[in-house]
Amino acid sequence: MTSKQGNIFPKKFSKEMNKVIETQAELQKDLDKVVNGRSIAFYPASSTAKILSGIEHQREKIGILKPSDEVDVILLCELNERLRIMEGSIIVPNDTEFSYVKNLCKFGITEDDVNSAVKFMRTLDFQTIAEELVEMSGESYERSPDNESTSKDCRTLHQKLLRVTYEVASPGIKKIFPNFDEYAKTVEFGINGRSYQNKANVVLYDSNATIINIRNGLRFDRVIDIFQSAELVGEEGLLGHQGQFLVTEASNIPDFLKEGVARSSMVHAEALGDLGSARLVSEIDRNPTLTEGVKPEHLEFLRKRSRAEEKRAFANIFLNAYESYFMLESNMNAEHTLEAIYSITKSPMVRSGELKNRILARYKSPTFWDNTNLSLEKWGYLLANMLSKKIDKRLENMGAESREFILDHLQMGLWTKKGFESYFDYLVEKFS
Repeated sequence: MTSKQGNIFPKKFSKEMNKVIETQAELQKDLDKVVNGRSIAFYPASSTAKILSGIEHQREKIGILKPSDEVDVILLCELNERLRIMEGSIIVPNDTEFSYVKNLCKFGITEDDVNSAVKFMRTLDFQTIAEELVEMSGESYERSPDNESTSKDCRTLHQKLLRVTYEVASPGIKKIFPNFDEYAKTVEFGINGRSYQNKANVVLYDSNATIINIRNGLRFDRVIDIFQSAELVGEEGLLGHQGQFLVTEASNIPDFLKEGVARSSMVHAEALGDLGSARLVSEIDRNPTLTEGVKPEHLEFLRKRSRAEEKRAFANIFLNAYESYFMLESNMNAEHTLEAIYSITKSPMVRSGELKNRILARYKSPTFWDNTNLSLEKWGYLLANMLSKKIDKRLENMGAESREFILDHLQMGLWTKKGFESYFDYLVEKFS
C-alpha cells in the first residue's frame, strides 16, 4: 500500500499546466459575472462571445498538454468537463423547444447518467418498500418536538452527535479546530426552522428532530429518532457539507477546484452529504453514549424504520424526477409518461389512479416550469445517492486506515460528477 503521509496536493505542475489552471480560474470568474442572477435570455452577447472564445482557446491548450502523471490526467479530465458544462450553460439553443437533457448539463449530468438511474430503479421492489412503511405506521406515529422538554432532549442529542463527528473527523479538521470547544463555536441552535450549512457554519433546529411514539401494549413510548438526527448532523456537519468547505478552503488544491461551475459540483457535494450521514449513523452502534437510555427493542425498531424511509425517499425522488424528464422528452404526452413509469414497476401502489391524476394535474399547473427546475435538482440528489452507495460499497471491505484516508480526501474540492469519479478511482487504486 502506498504511504499515506502528506496530501495529493500540492504538487509541482509544469509551466504549461500552471497556465491552463490559472486560465480556468479566470474563465470561471468571468462566467460567474455573466450568469449571476440572470436568466439565459439576458446574458450579455458580447460577454458570452468572449467566454465562448476563451473556452475554445482553453480546449486547444488542454489538447496539446502531455500529462506528467495520474494527477495531471484527473485534472485534465476535470478541466474538459468544466468547459463542456460552461459552454452548455451559456449557449442559447437554436430551436424553441425546451430540452430537459440539455438543461441537465449544468449539473454535469448526461443522458447516460439518466439511463443508468432508470436501469437501477428497475431492480427496486416499490411495492415492498411501500408495504414496510404501511406496516410500521400501525405500530408507531411521529411528531416534531412540541414542548420545551422534548426540544431540550433533541438539542442534547444533536450536541452528542456533533461531538462524535469531531472525534472521527479528519486530521486536517483537527488542525483547524484543536479541540471540540473551538469547533462548537461554528454551530448555532434554534427552535423552529430548517437546518442548514453556510460555508464554515452550521445551524441546527430542534424542530428538525423527529419524535417517534412506538406502541407498547395500550400505550406509546416516546423516543427520539436517533437515526434521523444522525443523518441530519452527518450531512450538514464535519463529515458532510461543512467538512467539505473547511477541508477545501484549507487545502492547496488548484484554485479552480475551490469553485463550482453552474451547478456542476452538486452531485459531488450531495454524495459527500450522504456519505457523512452514513458515517455518523454507523457510529450509533460503536458509541454507547449516543444510545444511552434507549431500549434495545426501540433502537431496532428505529433502525428498521430508518432503512424503510431511506428506500421510500429514494423511490419518490426518482419518480418525481422521471415524470418531468419523460413528460418533456415525449412532448408533454402524459399517457406516454405513465407507460414509461409503469414499465419500471408493477407495484399496485405506483400503478394507481392517484399517480395518473397527479401527473395530469401537474402538467396543467401554472407552476409547471418551476416544478421542472426543481426536478432537475432531483436528478442531482438521485445520482448523488447512487454515487455515495457505490463509494460505500467499494470501501466496505477496506482496512479502516485506508477507508478513513480516502473518505477524508474525498472532501477536498468541488468536483464535477465525472471528475469526482475519476478522482475517487485514483484514490482507491493508489491508497487501498
